Amino acid sequence: DLFYRFSQENNISTFGSLNTRIRHQLELVKHMNLNTIRLEGKFEYHEFFDLASEMGLLVIPGIECCTSWQSWPHWTTSMRRIARASVRDQSRRLGHFACNVAFLASSDELPPPEIERMYRDVMRKEHWPNPIISAASSQESTISGSSGTKMTGPYSWVPPVYWLADVNGMTMDFGGAWGFLTEGGPGEAPMTFESWQRTVPAAHLWDATEGSLSSWWSAHMGNPKGVFYNLRRYTPALNARLGPSSSAQEYCYKAQVQNYEGIRAMFEGYSKMKHGVIQWMMNDAYPSHLWHLYDYYLVGGGGFYGARSAGEPLHPMLSYVDGSVSLINNRFQTWMSSVAVTVFAYAVSPTFHVMYQSPSVVVDIVPSDAVMDIMTVNFEELNALASQYTPPQPDGSQASAYFVEVRLSFGDGCNETQPCGAANVSSWYLLSTVMDVVNFTDSNNLWTNCSKWADFTSISGAPRVKPQFVDVVFSEIDDPFRILVNATVSNPSSDALAMYVQLVAVCTETGLELAPSLWDDNFFMMLPNATKNVHGNIFRGKCASVEIRAKALTDVLS
Repeated sequence: DLFYRFSQENNISTFGSLNTRIRHQLELVKHMNLNTIRLEGKFEYHEFFDLASEMGLLVIPGIECCTSWQSWPHWTTSMRRIARASVRDQSRRLGHFACNVAFLASSDELPPPEIERMYRDVMRKEHWPNPIISAASSQESTISGSSGTKMTGPYSWVPPVYWLADVNGMTMDFGGAWGFLTEGGPGEAPMTFESWQRTVPAAHLWDATEGSLSSWWSAHMGNPKGVFYNLRRYTPALNARLGPSSSAQEYCYKAQVQNYEGIRAMFEGYSKMKHGVIQWMMNDAYPSHLWHLYDYYLVGGGGFYGARSAGEPLHPMLSYVDGSVSLINNRFQTWMSSVAVTVFAYAVSPTFHVMYQSPSVVVDIVPSDAVMDIMTVNFEELNALASQYTPPQPDGSQASAYFVEVRLSFGDGCNETQPCGAANVSSWYLLSTVMDVVNFTDSNNLWTNCSKWADFTSISGAPRVKPQFVDVVFSEIDDPFRILVNATVSNPSSDALAMYVQLVAVCTETGLELAPSLWDDNFFMMLPNATKNVHGNIFRGKCASVEIRAKALTDVLS
């Protein structure tokens, strides 16, 4: 990735030490509420480890897979000597950085006993202070015992329900947020339209016949001779769930919706189970529709803000599996103020209706790093209500989609770090009378297929709504290359939900999106007649004039 492509231009920034590309990327990690970066074989420059230590991020460096490092039967005496010296030098260099919490002696496969012993001996002599893990996959070493990790994938898109399918995971190694998954995730990650638009000529943004499977899209995927050479495993699910797209803008926006819910569900699952996960991957070395949480341009799309939502300090969560509602304290600090948890369900097509509201459950204290079970939502009852408000098509080709909001309302006992009053926190879930069914018998370490996809296509019949700005205030800060934004957004409609509202900061001189843009919320939902205040920290560089734009999913639906 771009961390190791160190250059004066990219990393010793003309915008000062606060705006190097490495610092920007670590800021993005922090903004997603993530805490650990795994490095596979690329040991980075000192600046990376200095900044990670300074910013409180953990790092797990280690030896990479799929190269000579893992081809032990072919090692010569000279190669073994080089491997030993390399591990020795990295132990000397990295051991004193506070961020490095462990070292992976291998990635996919277990090293032969003599190699693992060699690594451990040399690292011990160099006084490596932290654990040495034999491999990033589930292995049983005769030297050190169980690795305590797993590498079961997936690497391609799976629906949100996958991550809490705990029984299947424990018995078949697939599904379920259990154990320490050292690499995995819902795979494909199409760029935002703004990023795709700056990547290819306008004439190749969209092919009316091939759509996202055209050669231009595939050129921005994985190895053309590998299994991830195009979006063939992603697009059919997107089309079935949200409807076929007729433009690149529509496709990219729908992809952000699918990525938001997919990434959020993965991190929610692991947060609820209190186990560990490393998303495959964090970033790309080129503009890509595959494997990232933020793209080559440092733009955070739906997956980025899905991760941020799941890791927020106090997170309300709905399980796609059983309808259970949980309150997750993602901090090692007791939440000392009262909070009320309420569940709402909304029909959105053909018009907006509040279908259901639960009684509020008041919680006075949430212990440190705790998960509290609050209530259970009956999906069968909600499905019956949705079918009344959004009748399916006579031929049965369209299910009834609806939204569930799990809302936190804070009491008077809050403080500076715990919001209160009207500053509610909500998690929104797109559901349907027809949901995804995962086929765990058709699984491998790359993907798990579905026997049925969810059907959310009825939301295309919702009234169109255009978010509007009530006010946008720019504030200068000490860093001349950044600007703070306080935007007040409104949903002007009285009978429509503003769905997945996206805020974009654009340089008016170039028309390009400014990045990184650290919004405290994005791809958010807005009730009819609602207003929302959103703050952003925007890297403007040398851009003299910044414009903030807002759009919603219904703006691009065909």
